[in-house]
Amino acid sequence: TKKSLGKLLYFLKPYLFAIIIALVFAVSSTVINIIAPRKIGDMTSLVTEGLFLPTGIDFAEVGKIGILLVILYAISAVLGYVQGWIMTTATQRACKRLRTEISKKINRLPLRYFDTQNYGDVLSRVTNDVDTIGQTLNQSLSQVVTSVTMLIGLLIMMFVTCWQMALVAVATVPV
Repeated sequence: TKKSLGKLLYFLKPYLFAIIIALVFAVSSTVINIIAPRKIGDMTSLVTEGLFLPTGIDFAEVGKIGILLVILYAISAVLGYVQGWIMTTATQRACKRLRTEISKKINRLPLRYFDTQNYGDVLSRVTNDVDTIGQTLNQSLSQVVTSVTMLIGLLIMMFVTCWQMALVAVATVPV
């Protein structure tokens, strides 16, 4: 597994910068999605407190938070879209290069190899493996990075909001 992973990473070297940029965009989008609900809470607090104040609700401040939320969610959406586009482009280019290299390798194989192996089986295995690699790079890698960022970010936000409740929530998970 280590040898195969090393070969794959070496093969992906030309696309590594694009993949890293895409993962940075995924992390950024996730962080914004973690921060935005905190601002919704601030807005809700303003409205709730305003109901009991003689001056009423401060709609100017509520509007500012609303505009900030629209901007945050728009930036998050753009980052998510760009991340997906970069990752898909890099993955498709890597898969095309991988298929080209495999095709060259198959063309160099001696004819006696195909006497013992069914040519269709060889192509089917190659096609499935390349598609699996492409799907893993395109979807799973981004999903893992996003999920880990979400988990860490939500834990931090829980402890920042109320550390006592966060401890209770974290303690009940293993139970």
